[in-house]
Amino acid sequence: MSRSSTLVAVEEAVVLPIDEDVRLRALERLYLRREAVDALIRSLEFYQENEPRKAPCVAINAGRMCW
Repeated sequence: MSRSSTLVAVEEAVVLPIDEDVRLRALERLYLRREAVDALIRSLEFYQENEPRKAPCVAINAGRMCW
C-alpha cells in the first residue's frame, strides 16, 4: 500500500456520517441567530435615523451666558 492510499484511507475513516436531525437543528439555530442579528441591525438603524438632535456645545472656558 502506498503512502498516498494510506492517507486517503485514514481521512475516510475520520469522516463521520452526519445525522439529519443534528444537521437540521444546527441549521435552525443558525436561522434564529440570523433573525436576531437582523433585528439588532434594524434597531440600530432606526435609532440612528431618529436620534434626537443635540444642542450645540458651549466651550467650558466661555463667559457666563446668563446673569
